[in-house]
Amino acid sequence: MATIIDIDSEYIETLSSKILLLESLKYIENLEFSFEDLKKIIQVLDELSLDNEMNFKDITLRFFELLARYGKNLTLEKEKETLEYLISELEKEITKK
Repeated sequence: MATIIDIDSEYIETLSSKILLLESLKYIENLEFSFEDLKKIIQVLDELSLDNEMNFKDITLRFFELLARYGKNLTLEKEKETLEYLISELEKEITKK
């Protein structure tokens, strides 16, 4: 019979994974992934789970954990690329004058 502590622990674990999933989806949205990109990701995760004889859910959770960890870095890299492009365009305009 499950105790209140067991139930609370399972609830907290489920809630934590849902929060992680939502944070990861925000990162994906910020990176401007298309629906096709998401389908490709799911396909690759499915292949990884089959190749490694792992549960698809476990592979997916691991992917989102990694994405959440590196999402901030990826977002910053994208911002850097955008700023570098803007600097390049400004330099072109200055050179024209």
